[in-house]
Amino acid sequence: MGELPLTLVVFNQATEAMTLSAARDNRQNCAVAPLVRVLEVGTRRVVYPPAEAEPMLCAQDMDIRTLEPAGSTSFSRTLKLPAGEYMVEGWHPANGQKVPAQPVRVSVR
Repeated sequence: MGELPLTLVVFNQATEAMTLSAARDNRQNCAVAPLVRVLEVGTRRVVYPPAEAEPMLCAQDMDIRTLEPAGSTSFSRTLKLPAGEYMVEGWHPANGQKVPAQPVRVSVR
């Protein structure tokens, strides 16, 4: 298993302050963000989140952040994946809407 560090940075490009709010996700080890889907390159098999995993019981707290105009905030987490080539799709579930990041191809050794 190799560790894959992930960081999602959300920028506010609006002229007004923006509030991001999200609950912990019980299918993603109680993470708030970045929420991710990891696909094995060449097969499109979903490696994470694992389909066979039981959902976790997460705290019901909300992560709420206010971003001023031209401001940013970041979210980080680490996944453990078997060696291989993957496409990682990431997003923030901001206020019930998906704020996506550009998918990235990674190699885990």
